[in-house]
Amino acid sequence: MIELQFETIRRELAEALAGLDPQMLPPSDAADRVAVLSAIEKLAAGGRLVLLARAAQDQRWRNCGELSAGDHLARQAGTSPAAVNEAVKASEQLTGLDATRAAVTGGRLSPQQAAAIASAASKDRAAEAELLRAAECESLSGLRDRCSRVQAAATDQAEREKVQQRNRSFNSWSGRDGSLCGRFSLPAVAGAELLAIFQPFRDQAFLRARREGRHEAYANYAADGFMDLARAADQQRSSHLRPSSPTNRPQSTQPTGTADAPPVSPSRPKARIQVRCDYFALRRGHTQPGEIAEIPGVGPISINTVRDLFDDAIIDILVSKGRDVTTIATNTRYIPQPLRLALAERDQVCFIAGCNRRHRLEHDHQELFSHTHDTSFDNLHRACAHHHDLKTNHGYQFIHTPDGWKCLPGHQPSTEPLQFTIADTGPDP
Repeated sequence: MIELQFETIRRELAEALAGLDPQMLPPSDAADRVAVLSAIEKLAAGGRLVLLARAAQDQRWRNCGELSAGDHLARQAGTSPAAVNEAVKASEQLTGLDATRAAVTGGRLSPQQAAAIASAASKDRAAEAELLRAAECESLSGLRDRCSRVQAAATDQAEREKVQQRNRSFNSWSGRDGSLCGRFSLPAVAGAELLAIFQPFRDQAFLRARREGRHEAYANYAADGFMDLARAADQQRSSHLRPSSPTNRPQSTQPTGTADAPPVSPSRPKARIQVRCDYFALRRGHTQPGEIAEIPGVGPISINTVRDLFDDAIIDILVSKGRDVTTIATNTRYIPQPLRLALAERDQVCFIAGCNRRHRLEHDHQELFSHTHDTSFDNLHRACAHHHDLKTNHGYQFIHTPDGWKCLPGHQPSTEPLQFTIADTGPDP
């Protein structure tokens, strides 16, 4: 009976879409239908997620010559076995999470939101209601950060870091257009170090493009910066491999290597990493419920790892006890470093609700500095270049609403035509 009902819905939807001609619709009607189809898509994806773990137990894939149930389901859906296996794991974690399952089948959660909540709530059932409320107002990246903290509090952090180390990976493949594509996974600290080393190359690529008059998506500049980083590493390697004359060869106090020990790599500059940590946890040596030790934008780490970083990196550490960064203020435009760290921790993405841009965030005075001369925590936010430009040059205002900060047209809109560019910011971390 249920199978017939699903098939009827599928057939009726296919018939409704068969004669669809976008050019015959006004843009407003097209937008309305997209909204309806998006709701249908979430319902269908939610139902699939709930059923997937049970469907993976079906043994008929053995009769199709497939390698596994995951391969069979991936071929059926036109996706990768890795994506299916991750979805199956999320489907299994929904067991016993009745409220989350109801939100999924009701179309109130996307599969990505459901997977994040299921992973965290399966470790701490008491956090399920809070995470579901957060999903209603937070971005996907914000929800994932919250879920990551719940998991960290419910699991042994040292063991978590061992799992990250075991699961580290780097994979590459050829894309549909022949481009090289890749995916990697690193432990949190190694990932933070990589981002800290990579950032100057990415910023330099952006500035070079601006000087050349090129305006592209930020992901394009990041790709250029990545190649600059690789070439710099190759140039450094080549300079150390290049033979030199005895008179010009530098004297080194480092061991040159033996049959039992490889040559020691040249020392590298320390990366600059930002860490957020509770004062008492740092003194105690471990976190307790409600306390935080993490690298913003990367994830939770153990207190031992925080201490190790003092030797391996340059740390900007924001401790929640001690000088209250929210009280630091100046009457100039200069933003003191402790205040910059506090703003970077609070506004890890653009502070406008629903905007997930993380890169090249700009400091904005909510009340105009020319009127108030107030450079303080409460009067400063970090906004992406797009939203900051709307406020600065096009008459928009940042308005605080019950649903968070919004960027809305002001009372004196600019007469210049707005040109919006939708940039591909890439997948969420």
